[in-house]
Amino acid sequence: MHGAEDRGPFHLVLRAGAPGSGALTAAGRALLRWQRLIPAHNLPSRRPPFPDVMRLHRGLHDRTRPLVRADHDHALDAWQWTLRLDPRAPLEVQLAALLHDIERLDSEADARVEHLAPDYDAFKRAHAWAGAARARRLLALAGCERTTASRVEALISFHEGPGLHPTDPSAAQAVADADALSFFSLNCAGYLEYFGVARTRMKVDWTLRRMSPRARDQVRRARLPATVEAMLPP
Repeated sequence: MHGAEDRGPFHLVLRAGAPGSGALTAAGRALLRWQRLIPAHNLPSRRPPFPDVMRLHRGLHDRTRPLVRADHDHALDAWQWTLRLDPRAPLEVQLAALLHDIERLDSEADARVEHLAPDYDAFKRAHAWAGAARARRLLALAGCERTTASRVEALISFHEGPGLHPTDPSAAQAVADADALSFFSLNCAGYLEYFGVARTRMKVDWTLRRMSPRARDQVRRARLPATVEAMLPP
């Protein structure tokens, strides 16, 4: 799929079998896995400044670097999860999901370092605050209105701990849910390979704790490695 994506536009054709055969479920999981390649939009993401933000954001990512590519894919996928969870997702939530991990361009473009942090929660909070500041600068370049940029900055600041957001907990939770669901549907297999079973178990437990009940109900819709699926609560 990456090879097809790199060569330019392509068609993705899924042939589902008879109802009850399991093929329809498999087709749905495949579409979920590659949703960033067939992105949905609503009115806020069709209008400026969203297309300009996407262009600037894409320009920051050198997709020849594997971890940068993975982060860009995750950003697009998390954005798509906001619309999957709420087709009427507001502009600020979509922008925050798209930009939430932009700080990794500074800290983890060539190697992951989160496993080295002595305090994982503190590491994640620092990541969120630094990412929010960088996102604010990008939004200014895109001509984003100041009030919109301020709200996006706040949502990114609190997306790792959405319950901590003082004034907008539901929107922050929407960003956290999109980020977490993208971890399961897109990133968990790579995380497992990169970090191993013990670290992945910790990540799965931490991710589930930050998700809303509605988002947790969506996890098993994704195509998960058997090792990760066994880590989920019954």
